Amino acid sequence: MEENGVVSIWFRDSLSKDDLELNTKIYYDDDDNISLSKFFLDFSIDIDEVDEDFIEIEFLDFYSENIERLLSGCSYYEKIINNLKKSQNMILKSKVNSVILIYNFNFTQLNRPNNSDFKYFDTVSYI
Repeated sequence: MEENGVVSIWFRDSLSKDDLELNTKIYYDDDDNISLSKFFLDFSIDIDEVDEDFIEIEFLDFYSENIERLLSGCSYYEKIINNLKKSQNMILKSKVNSVILIYNFNFTQLNRPNNSDFKYFDTVSYI
Protein backbone atom coordinates (compact mmCIF):
# COMPACT_ATOMS: atom_id res chain seq x y z
CA MET A 1 0.00 0.00 0.00
CA GLU A 2 1.18 3.51 -0.72
CA GLU A 3 2.80 5.20 2.30
CA ASN A 4 5.12 8.19 2.21
CA GLY A 5 8.50 7.91 3.88
CA VAL A 6 8.94 4.12 3.86
CA VAL A 7 10.82 1.74 1.58
CA SER A 8 10.07 -1.95 1.02
CA ILE A 9 13.11 -4.11 0.30
CA TRP A 10 13.55 -7.38 -1.60
CA PHE A 11 16.63 -9.41 -2.50
CA ARG A 12 17.24 -11.95 -5.24
CA ASP A 13 19.94 -14.16 -6.70
CA SER A 14 19.76 -13.18 -10.39
CA LEU A 15 21.43 -14.96 -13.28
CA SER A 16 22.30 -11.68 -15.00
CA LYS A 17 21.32 -8.04 -15.28
CA ASP A 18 19.04 -8.97 -18.18
CA ASP A 19 17.41 -11.69 -16.09
CA LEU A 20 16.73 -9.21 -13.29
CA GLU A 21 15.30 -6.63 -15.70
CA LEU A 22 13.11 -9.21 -17.43
CA ASN A 23 11.64 -10.25 -14.08
CA THR A 24 11.12 -6.76 -12.62
CA LYS A 25 10.30 -4.48 -15.54
CA ILE A 26 6.90 -2.91 -16.10
CA TYR A 27 6.02 -3.26 -19.77
CA TYR A 28 3.74 -1.03 -21.84
CA ASP A 29 2.27 -1.93 -25.21
CA ASP A 30 1.53 0.53 -28.02
CA ASP A 31 -1.81 1.40 -26.40
CA ASP A 32 -0.17 2.12 -23.01
CA ASN A 33 -1.64 -1.02 -21.48
CA ILE A 34 0.49 -2.35 -18.62
CA SER A 35 1.94 -5.82 -18.50
CA LEU A 36 3.49 -6.66 -15.15
CA SER A 37 6.59 -8.76 -14.66
CA LYS A 38 7.03 -11.79 -12.42
CA PHE A 39 8.09 -9.70 -9.43
CA PHE A 40 4.89 -7.63 -9.35
CA LEU A 41 2.70 -10.67 -10.02
CA ASP A 42 4.42 -12.84 -7.39
CA PHE A 43 3.79 -10.28 -4.66
CA SER A 44 0.38 -9.08 -5.92
CA ILE A 45 1.66 -5.51 -6.02
CA ASP A 46 -0.96 -3.11 -7.33
CA ILE A 47 0.91 -0.93 -9.79
CA ASP A 48 -1.53 1.90 -9.08
CA GLU A 49 -0.04 2.10 -5.56
CA VAL A 50 3.53 2.41 -6.84
CA ASP A 51 5.25 5.37 -8.48
CA GLU A 52 7.66 3.95 -11.07
CA ASP A 53 10.03 6.86 -10.43
CA PHE A 54 10.49 5.55 -6.88
CA ILE A 55 11.60 2.02 -7.75
CA GLU A 56 15.29 1.24 -7.44
CA ILE A 57 16.57 -2.03 -8.91
CA GLU A 58 20.25 -2.94 -8.64
CA PHE A 59 22.14 -5.87 -10.12
CA LEU A 60 25.44 -6.12 -8.26
CA ASP A 61 28.72 -7.46 -9.61
CA PHE A 62 29.21 -9.48 -6.43
CA TYR A 63 27.32 -11.86 -4.16
CA SER A 64 26.85 -11.15 -0.48
CA GLU A 65 24.67 -11.99 2.48
CA ASN A 66 25.65 -8.75 4.24
CA ILE A 67 22.76 -6.26 4.09
CA GLU A 68 24.98 -3.21 4.53
CA ARG A 69 27.15 -4.23 1.61
CA LEU A 70 24.15 -5.08 -0.59
CA LEU A 71 22.46 -1.73 0.05
CA SER A 72 25.59 0.43 -0.20
CA GLY A 73 25.14 2.84 -3.07
CA CYS A 74 21.36 2.82 -2.83
CA SER A 75 19.44 6.01 -2.18
CA TYR A 76 19.01 6.93 1.49
CA TYR A 77 21.53 4.22 2.40
CA GLU A 78 22.47 5.52 5.86
CA LYS A 79 18.88 6.10 7.02
CA ILE A 80 17.74 2.71 5.74
CA ILE A 81 20.65 0.85 7.36
CA ASN A 82 20.20 2.64 10.69
CA ASN A 83 16.49 1.79 10.72
CA LEU A 84 17.06 -1.83 9.69
CA LYS A 85 19.64 -2.31 12.46
CA LYS A 86 16.96 -1.50 15.04
CA SER A 87 14.91 -4.58 14.19
CA GLN A 88 16.77 -6.91 11.82
CA ASN A 89 19.68 -9.27 11.70
CA MET A 90 21.91 -7.71 9.05
CA ILE A 91 22.98 -11.05 7.52
CA LEU A 92 20.83 -12.97 5.02
CA LYS A 93 20.58 -16.78 5.04
CA SER A 94 22.10 -16.98 1.56
CA LYS A 95 24.15 -14.83 -0.78
CA VAL A 96 22.36 -12.68 -3.36
CA ASN A 97 23.34 -10.19 -6.03
CA SER A 98 20.20 -8.11 -6.62
CA VAL A 99 18.27 -5.50 -4.66
CA ILE A 100 14.77 -4.14 -5.29
CA LEU A 101 13.59 -1.11 -3.31
CA ILE A 102 10.18 0.49 -3.68
CA TYR A 103 9.97 3.86 -1.97
CA ASN A 104 6.72 5.23 -0.56
CA PHE A 105 5.28 1.71 -0.59
CA ASN A 106 4.51 -0.40 2.48
CA PHE A 107 4.37 -4.02 1.40
CA THR A 108 1.75 -6.05 3.24
CA GLN A 109 3.27 -9.38 4.13
CA LEU A 110 -0.07 -11.11 3.69
CA ASN A 111 0.69 -11.07 -0.04
CA ARG A 112 4.05 -12.81 0.37
CA PRO A 113 4.35 -15.94 -1.80
CA ASN A 114 6.36 -18.94 -0.65
CA ASN A 115 7.59 -19.94 -4.08
CA SER A 116 9.07 -16.70 -5.43
CA ASP A 117 12.77 -16.37 -6.14
CA PHE A 118 12.46 -12.80 -4.85
CA LYS A 119 12.74 -12.61 -1.07
CA TYR A 120 10.96 -9.86 0.79
CA PHE A 121 13.14 -8.52 3.62
CA ASP A 122 11.49 -5.59 5.41
CA THR A 123 9.81 -2.20 5.15
CA VAL A 124 11.44 0.69 7.04
CA SER A 125 11.45 4.46 7.12
CA TYR A 126 13.97 6.16 4.86
CA ILE A 127 13.51 9.65 6.32
